[in-house]
Amino acid sequence: MISGLCSQAQQYVRAVHAPTHLAAGNGIDTCFGSTAQHDAEEFLHWLIDILEDESNPYRDQTSYQQLERSNSDKQLINTLPLPTLAAQELHRLRQRENSPITRLCRFITLQTVTCLSCFTPSRTLDTRPIMQVFIDDMGDLQSAIRKEYSAESDILRDEDAYACNKCGTRTNAARGNTFLHLPEYLIIALNRAKMVEGRLVKQNTMVSFPQVLNMEPFYRIPAVHAPLSDIAAFKEQRSDNLQYECYAVIQHRGGLRSGHYWTLARSPIDGAKATGGQLGKWRMFNDKKVTDAQWSDTQVPQSSILFYRKKGSRGVV
Repeated sequence: MISGLCSQAQQYVRAVHAPTHLAAGNGIDTCFGSTAQHDAEEFLHWLIDILEDESNPYRDQTSYQQLERSNSDKQLINTLPLPTLAAQELHRLRQRENSPITRLCRFITLQTVTCLSCFTPSRTLDTRPIMQVFIDDMGDLQSAIRKEYSAESDILRDEDAYACNKCGTRTNAARGNTFLHLPEYLIIALNRAKMVEGRLVKQNTMVSFPQVLNMEPFYRIPAVHAPLSDIAAFKEQRSDNLQYECYAVIQHRGGLRSGHYWTLARSPIDGAKATGGQLGKWRMFNDKKVTDAQWSDTQVPQSSILFYRKKGSRGVV
């Protein structure tokens, strides 16, 4: 698997760095769908998909159709207590994709839309290995996460009004988004694309992010009319460690169609043995060049993808 993956990765790198006309002429980019440059986030999605699939022991045993929710199951999503729903969805995920990558990196989110006329909730579950946050006019990571995954409900009205099945019409509604499960590792991609005068441009906004990220504020019940017993039970479940420390940052110089990537990362070697799993020094990996770095080098507009792990973890992904 590793040999085949490395071979495909070499093709990928050649396709990324080859001029468009050369890639088109030689056809070296066909396995990735186009002759355009692929960015680091696209590469990570491609890599994670392959690793999950190849290391999934259930891949050839259980079909996705067998794990699809029935209509009655879909209705239960709207009524189950959140701790029960979180446990069930995590169990289903591990039945379907029980690879080490799934267990370590995939998070589960819950979006709840509640009609403000009949107060009927509608819940939607989602699971992903990479958390994408939009940084438009955001000066810090926590604000960007809060905008995408806030337990505080925003109101859908006017042209954004909600089509309520029970009411049979468009109504105002409260919408909240929260995490039901947070994994050992978080990969956070800062989406710097913005539409300006009909075209996409890259935002070079400075976005600060902490060495230790507290995810507790985003791990809450979003429903506006949740029972008190549900809230109490969910808060008890939140006693897990939700403090994440940053151990790597991918940075990018250039625009949306071209540029150069490099990585800042903390060594797991020169700190682990002496400090019982704590991370060591920051270093910059820029092509073949490796140099010492420090935390302040991460706090620049070029930072693109952030890697966090729960405090106390003894390894890095």
